[in-house]
Amino acid sequence: MNGAIEDADYLEQQALVDFGILPEDFEKSDHIRMNEILSAKPKDKRAVDAFEFMNSLRKGGR
Repeated sequence: MNGAIEDADYLEQQALVDFGILPEDFEKSDHIRMNEILSAKPKDKRAVDAFEFMNSLRKGGR
């Protein structure tokens, strides 16, 4: 349980330091959604669907 609390505290710290989200605002928010937002990756860093990747090879991509 202690590790989970530290994980939540670290996520809140990340929101404050990296994005300027105040602790009060963070604590009032939906934590699951906030974690999804903070973990979002740009399109070029996301995993690629294998089928789409194979199609892009056939079309001369990547």
